Amino acid sequence: MTNQQAKMLCLIDDLCLTKILDPSLGFNTHGTGVEKMYEPCNRYPRDFSIGVKIMAKKRIYMDTRIDELYGQMAKVTEDFFQNGIWDYSVAIKEDTNEIMLWLGPAAFINHDCEAYASIFYRRSSYCEGKIQTGDEITINYGGNYFGCENKDWMCHSYEIKGTGHFKINDQGACMMP
Repeated sequence: MTNQQAKMLCLIDDLCLTKILDPSLGFNTHGTGVEKMYEPCNRYPRDFSIGVKIMAKKRIYMDTRIDELYGQMAKVTEDFFQNGIWDYSVAIKEDTNEIMLWLGPAAFINHDCEAYASIFYRRSSYCEGKIQTGDEITINYGGNYFGCENKDWMCHSYEIKGTGHFKINDQGACMMP
């Protein structure tokens, strides 16, 4: 897929959100999605307080495929992003170092080190443990996604443990980068 084709997918994705999803949610999202699965999320500074998180509308049992959380990867190059702003969900393929644009509802699945879901063949999500109604659905992005040795990870599990981005120094203050 070329940068031009990826850009076209992004424009269509944004148009669908703007006209269909955003009015019903009452806030701006940024990717294609299923209504009423999203809530605002301010956890990640790079999202400039306009991030979202996906919440379970019902209990999801282990070994259940979550077909509503699908996505598509599109290979792009560094020059795809204007002024270094990566306002789409981006993944770096570990084996090839290629920049991949992640589109669709699965692009809103946030990271957690102790996640109960995973991406299934990069088309839908898969539940690996019981998720309760109202729980955020998360996946593990893999090693070093948020910096060397996970030092910048901001997941809920790291916040509770006081590690990663939330590491506490000797004076009891959170060491923010």
